[in-house]
Amino acid sequence: MILWFLALVLALCQSPDLAERQVAWLEEQVHFLLSSREKSQFLALDSDGARDRFIEAFWKKRDPNPATAGNVARDQHLALLAEADRLFTLIDSRRGRHTERGRVYQLLGPPGTRERFAGAGQLQPLELWHYSGVTEPFLAESFYLIFYRQGGFADYRLWSRTADGPRALIRTSDPGRFILDDHLAYRMLRDIDLELGAAAERLVPGEAEDLPAFAGESLLIHLKNYANLAERTFRDNELVTSDVSFERLDVSPLTVTLHDAHGIPQLHYALEVPSRQLEWKVEGAKQRTSFQLTCSIRDAQGRETDFIEDVLDLEAPSEAELSRVPISFQGRLILTPGHHTLEIALRNTTGHGMATLSLPVEIPHPDDSGASQILLARSLNDITTSAAESVEPRPFQLHRQVVGPSPDRVFPPQEIFAFVQLWGLEEEASLHWSLSDGDHRIWQADSRIDPEPSGVATVMQAIPLDNLPDGGYTLALRFPGGKRRAKLRVDPHQEIPAVWVIAREAFTSGAVDRGKPSNK
Repeated sequence: MILWFLALVLALCQSPDLAERQVAWLEEQVHFLLSSREKSQFLALDSDGARDRFIEAFWKKRDPNPATAGNVARDQHLALLAEADRLFTLIDSRRGRHTERGRVYQLLGPPGTRERFAGAGQLQPLELWHYSGVTEPFLAESFYLIFYRQGGFADYRLWSRTADGPRALIRTSDPGRFILDDHLAYRMLRDIDLELGAAAERLVPGEAEDLPAFAGESLLIHLKNYANLAERTFRDNELVTSDVSFERLDVSPLTVTLHDAHGIPQLHYALEVPSRQLEWKVEGAKQRTSFQLTCSIRDAQGRETDFIEDVLDLEAPSEAELSRVPISFQGRLILTPGHHTLEIALRNTTGHGMATLSLPVEIPHPDDSGASQILLARSLNDITTSAAESVEPRPFQLHRQVVGPSPDRVFPPQEIFAFVQLWGLEEEASLHWSLSDGDHRIWQADSRIDPEPSGVATVMQAIPLDNLPDGGYTLALRFPGGKRRAKLRVDPHQEIPAVWVIAREAFTSGAVDRGKPSNK
């Protein structure tokens, strides 16, 4: 499958009648404050007057004293923008308000402490920020943030323990002289500055000793999704009424927990909808459709712990493909161990189609042993080493392959691939696969695996469905301490379809269109 990674944004060129002051408001003032929902609403307005009223309402609902003549929230934000420009604009770089440091500064205000390390000696140029007394319900009350210049020259970026690792903060004059592993890098950071070393190990002080990355990564995810999370707090008593009756979209869902290269379990999800069910509108010679995707995560007590909202505008590659190409919405989330509920609403805003789903999710503790459910793939995409190292892992990526999952588990009579992850392995293990039709075993295979250093092993197994008649089958896997089963169906009239993948490549709000539909 050849993937073209194109940023999917709501381009301003779709609203050529925006006044200059409105473009400036979008691009220079509220670019980090505006939620995807608000941006979609704003760009849908068709007059200057309506957009000006929207801007006025935007600031009014954020004003802590709406009865007064001024607007405290707007005045404070404009002051933070000017200060961000002054503090964070580098030579030959973006204005400070558009940088990573400027984004956090606008959202949270100045940190309680800000310590700068100029990059002398063993450190890359970096800054250590500390916030305390934070009142946003989706952020920790006290936390650290580390910004660093990758390679010593790029603009400052927000550091992540799992995505960047401690070695990214260390400058080595002779990298071939010794091997710098993570353990040594953390020790070097502590020796250079005790507070910096402690922050690199735990961005959120006091987080669990055995789960050092969960609270920190959750913090960074919520910061990236700040606008959508914060905007929900301004929807008090908001009542949405409509006389439109929505038709049900037939969505095939799939969720699976997979461990990343650091041994951290992540929830991968896919929602697949047939494009023939969607309503498309003609714009010139092009066919377009749009979606609103909302995702709410609730813990075992029913409390909302995270909220994600994407507004998507898609252009059909060709009219011929509208009737046969399914669209797959994919993403991944870091969740704390335990039981969660994933509540998803997918709405085709061009038409009247809508689907709502409530999916139970169980995230294992990293120290537990067990296995993922069996993931059945209808396609595999090998990625190069350079590509794998230059981008954040993608939904359904396992090492150097991106798996094309099949949520409906219907396949033509040909060979397919099954994936499973086992964790908590301490020694070599035996696996037994079998495929059956009721009580009749059709195929079986045995294999042995060795645990990886992280204790997680990823297993791929070819499953022969060649020449099997139409019907339902059961794929079973036995492993030390348990077993897994997956139901599938063979349909001789089925073809492996080209799939249009809309992937949330990272944990931030906003999706990436993987390009033209492909099944290769």
